[in-house]
Order: sequence, then C-alpha cells, then structure tokens
Amino acid sequence: MPDPEAMTPAQRKAALGYPHNFARVLGLEEGRIEFGYDLDPERWPWLTLPPRHPVVLDKVQYFSAVTASLVSGSLEPGTRSALTRIGWSCRGEGEHHATRGVLEPWSGGRRAGYRLAVHDDAGHEIARIRGEGFAFADRDFDAWRARAKSEARAAAGEPPEPADPAAAGLGPGGHCFVSAPFTRSAARVAVARIGAANGFHPAHPFHTGTGDHVNAAHLLDCALQAAHLMAEPAGRLVCVGGDAEFLRFVELDVPFEIRLCSRDRSQAGHTRLGFAIDQAGRENARIALELKASRTTPA
Repeated sequence: MPDPEAMTPAQRKAALGYPHNFARVLGLEEGRIEFGYDLDPERWPWLTLPPRHPVVLDKVQYFSAVTASLVSGSLEPGTRSALTRIGWSCRGEGEHHATRGVLEPWSGGRRAGYRLAVHDDAGHEIARIRGEGFAFADRDFDAWRARAKSEARAAAGEPPEPADPAAAGLGPGGHCFVSAPFTRSAARVAVARIGAANGFHPAHPFHTGTGDHVNAAHLLDCALQAAHLMAEPAGRLVCVGGDAEFLRFVELDVPFEIRLCSRDRSQAGHTRLGFAIDQAGRENARIALELKASRTTPA
C-alpha cells in the first residue's frame, strides 16, 4: 500500500493535489487510523482561520480521508475519488487548531465513508466529522472535465458584483465571492463566481486546491457568506455544524446561484439555514449550516 510519507512531491501532487500532506499517520490498526497534523501556516494558509471554521474542517477531513484511503489500499493508483457527503458538529470553545485526529473508516456495498474526531494537544475535542464518497477509474478524466468546463462557460452569464465583505461576515481584507441577495419567486437568492485567477492562494488569502474546479471549501465559504447576507437579524455568525451533499462539479469562472431553501432551529436552539447551489441550470450541491451569534468581531 502507498506510503504518502515516502512519496516524492510529484507523487503526492498526483495523489493528493498538493506536493505536501497535511496529515501524517501516527497509528494504523483495523478500523482505526490516528493522524497528526502539520500546522505550518506557510503551507496551509487556511490555518489563519478559526479552528472550527468550515473551510478548516473541510481541509482536515480531506487530507485525513484521502490519506486513509491511500494507506488502507482502498485508493489504488489510476483511480480517483469524489466526496459526495459531509457532515460535522463542533465541540468546545478552545482557540487552538487540531493537532491529532482519529478516523474510523466504513464501507458497505458501493458506499464508503468515515467518522473522524479531531482534537488539540490538550486533548480537547474540536469537531466530529463524517463523510461519504466513492472511488472511480480514471477513464479519460481530463477530456471529460475539459468538455464539462467548455459547456458551462458557454452558458455563463455576467459575473456578479460582490457584496460588501463586512456584510458577508468577513474581516478587513476579506474576499467576498457572493452578491447582495435578491428575491425571486419568493426565495432569497445570491449569485457567486469563483475565478481561477482569484480563487486560490496566493491571490486569495486562504483557499487552496487543485485549480480544476470550485472545491468543497469554496462552496462552504460561499454558503457562510450568503448566510450572513440573508440572516435575520443581521449580525456576525459562527458556524457550529452542518451538512453538505455534492452532486456535480461547480466550474470555475462561471456564476452560480445560492438559493435559501429553508430556515429553522436546530435541537440546540441555533439557526439552521439550508441552501441549494445551482450552476448553468443544474443543481450542484445542497448545504445546510447551523449558526449561532458571535460575541466577537471578524478577524
């Protein structure tokens, strides 16, 4: 089975999308993999965000899940993987990033997934994350992606005018992807666009990725920005949990809509907003965020 630590940077780039790995295996046994995490902010600019920010938790789960697939042999050379569902709940109030994680993989039929608990050096649990996805053979993936990108760009409309970053819950220097919301057919809608030129570090302060498509962290960031723009009453929000289902790739440089579909209360009494994300007339993702009011101003 492949050992990510023994790979060359080029091999890691091919397997992970990055020349370095955020997760390293500390212990491996049947049904349980323990990880340590690399807290180098030069390599991982999203570590400037709070430890429970959905972008950070998405990156933690991504590196943990893909590394687990590599070391367990479930992701063989010549195959690709796709995340289809993720859910998370935040624990505690500590300010330190996760340094350790324990992942428990599962599989059943054509489905496979994991449960991941992450904690800091003091043992304080930060979040519990669950994910589901699938692996598939690389059958001319690049050609298929080129056709999908071309079709989406041909149908692209005008790029949106981004909303005020402060209104979208961002601090000074924040990069807002989302427009001011409007009402259509009784639903609140915002338009977003993430470009290849401005959607990734260093042009963007913290987003990283392969550059092939809008990734899950981008979509979670956009949903959180939209939540701030559509919240009633307005105010700074902290995301304490959520769920997401990814149906198809969202393409770079093509506008997509974020439509508010539901607004209710969680069992803990927090606001829960559900969004649908559509691009070029198709539904691409569904995201629900559990939110509470923040006592602090954005960093």
